Amino acid sequence: MKRQALFLLALILVWMGQLSLPRVIADDALDPSWSQAIGQYLALGLQAGRDWSFTYGPLGWFATVVDEPLLWWQRLFLFELLWRLAASTVLVGTLWRLERDWQRWTGVALLALLPLEFDAHAIALLAAGSVLLAGPLRAWQRAGILTLFATLALIKFTLLVAALGALGALCLRRAWRAPALDLGVWLGAILLLWLALGQGLGNLLPWLHHSARIAAAYGSGLSRAPEANQLLLALVFLALQAIVLWRCPAPPALRLALAGLCFVSWKAGLTRGDDHTPYFLGFAALAPWLCGSERLPALRLAASALAVLALALAPEVSRPAPTQWPVLAARRAWAGLTPLHVRAALDSQRAQRAARFDRPRIRALVGDTPLDVYNHHQGVALLNGFSYQPRAIPQSYAALTPQLQQLDVERYRELRPEFVLFRLATIDERFPMHEHSRLLDHYLRAYEPVLSERGDLLLRQSAQAAALTITPIAERTTSWDAWIEVPDAGADQLRMSLDIRTGWAGRIVNLLYRSAELALEVEDDQQRVRRFRIVPELAREPFVLSPLVLGNEGFVALYERSPLPRARRVRLVCPPAFASLQSETIGVGFHRAKLEREPMSGLASRIGASLFERMPVGVDAPRDLLRAEHAGLEKVFSFAPSSLTFALQPTDRRVEARFGLEADPDGAAESRRVGVRVAVVERGQLRLIFERWLEPAAHPGDRGPQSLALDLPAGEADFVLLAATLEETDTVRNAWFWWSGVRILPAR
Repeated sequence: MKRQALFLLALILVWMGQLSLPRVIADDALDPSWSQAIGQYLALGLQAGRDWSFTYGPLGWFATVVDEPLLWWQRLFLFELLWRLAASTVLVGTLWRLERDWQRWTGVALLALLPLEFDAHAIALLAAGSVLLAGPLRAWQRAGILTLFATLALIKFTLLVAALGALGALCLRRAWRAPALDLGVWLGAILLLWLALGQGLGNLLPWLHHSARIAAAYGSGLSRAPEANQLLLALVFLALQAIVLWRCPAPPALRLALAGLCFVSWKAGLTRGDDHTPYFLGFAALAPWLCGSERLPALRLAASALAVLALALAPEVSRPAPTQWPVLAARRAWAGLTPLHVRAALDSQRAQRAARFDRPRIRALVGDTPLDVYNHHQGVALLNGFSYQPRAIPQSYAALTPQLQQLDVERYRELRPEFVLFRLATIDERFPMHEHSRLLDHYLRAYEPVLSERGDLLLRQSAQAAALTITPIAERTTSWDAWIEVPDAGADQLRMSLDIRTGWAGRIVNLLYRSAELALEVEDDQQRVRRFRIVPELAREPFVLSPLVLGNEGFVALYERSPLPRARRVRLVCPPAFASLQSETIGVGFHRAKLEREPMSGLASRIGASLFERMPVGVDAPRDLLRAEHAGLEKVFSFAPSSLTFALQPTDRRVEARFGLEADPDGAAESRRVGVRVAVVERGQLRLIFERWLEPAAHPGDRGPQSLALDLPAGEADFVLLAATLEETDTVRNAWFWWSGVRILPAR
């Protein structure tokens, strides 16, 4: 009786510690946007594999902490109450196989207190379930565990692969008939759940196929280096866990299943190591207690402690401080006990966030007409109540191959959405025009900007699609770090394609760890060198290299045919540690692209795309420009270091502007000294004509709006640059610098 009471206590602690009611409102941030979007897809009955495809499945929203009001009660009762209680039963049941109380309660404490990412919790559940499935169970117990595995498969493709690998490994036992039956029951449960969620049977294989394509290109497209200490601690844990599994008395098939789950967790956490390492480390903290072994207790304790230490040292961007872990666990439990209070608080937050991201002019024009979103800020569309209609790969950064991009283009031809809420933004500092070049081409041909509001462009379908002709003009081979001169395409677009090959050793490293973060450096006709991430699969398609289109301003300029900076030469850069894994030579193709569309002169001013009298043709800033009314002025916060580039006409002889430096509105640490510079570009040469440093904290005269009125030098200047810079010793890198009322005028 005492043992049962302690089991019940442990179950309640683990269940309440893992409760995770929604607490985030989606806006223009990437992860909350896709999280709420997939919840909407489920609530509205959209078909995975046909209407949309992503590496998360129909149940994917339940793995997030983002609010979707349409699914609130389903989340509360079906997932947080029933699913998490069943999952906690499996986890605690596995811990209760351990004979020593201190080991059981160590596992319980970790499950209850650690702020586990869902991936870590899910793979721990797969490990615990595999241990139980390898032993004697009643039929209903096996069916329950396999049903849990099936729900994980429809939450995320990674978990489907992990579950398939674990169940497949268990089939290697001598008595293989029972685990083979388990595998069949699991597949049947997936099929029944798929149908119960209103998904068409014919869409299951397409969803699996598209998810596999995204996952296969994930390494080269989204890999990021982890911090050195995180990688070292993770590798030491792997070594310790390998010893534990090798010495484990469990059947070889079970040890293989557990090793496979550890590897999947490693890949999930370390491929994108800048913020995903807790996916692996959370599982690593639990894994030594879920292997069904009593042996090597000191080694298992050391492995678990090492993972907890790595979690504690993880970057703040991805994990809360260890001192907050018990507080957050208590908050999660309290939220589960007070769902009505949580719901009311979320409704209040949603109303405030909707006011912040309100797009009244766009909403008035769009009405109830279906609308797609490019790039990854679906949260803005949902906050505004737009009739959001996704394309095949809703998040553009995940269309990692030409085949996936073509799915989107074909979906557009099928649905013909009248409107697109557009923002030319990328992740990981990718080159903007190569992230989804096929769909961007479709926009240039078949859509045109009709309105700009608070950083978003509204594109509307044109009456007739324009022709786009792409003609090869040159082919070259190059090597890493070698500059290539860019051919002249005249007034047309110059496009580039890249054939980047990875050797067999590089493919093995990608399989076991991650791919290199390859970069493209571009020097423009203003002598500025910019560095962008390049994805080999995406770069095989000819993408717009010149003129340089780096944001909404440049995209509008393509329709206007107004001047933009042009590329003069480029080079490809590979991290030294990965250089030997790549082919030494790279194929480069240059193409001339001619768009048969009449120039739309004055478009930027008509649609309100620029606060200024003239739209900048180039923007180089550490964050997206923030347009806001502040202290009685319409300001564009460009932060620092940043620059705005304006094209000059032959008659332009004067530049006027207002500028200033404000305090961070959230009270965060901020840069206190900013240099303001004005320069002109003449025949490709940069010439500084004005410089001033602002120090509002030290000099009262530098506070508030400052004025600039400069005569431009006589000559043949092509561009004028307005720049804000920081000192090299500035480690804060948070300068709320702004421009307002920029005008370029003829001589007085």
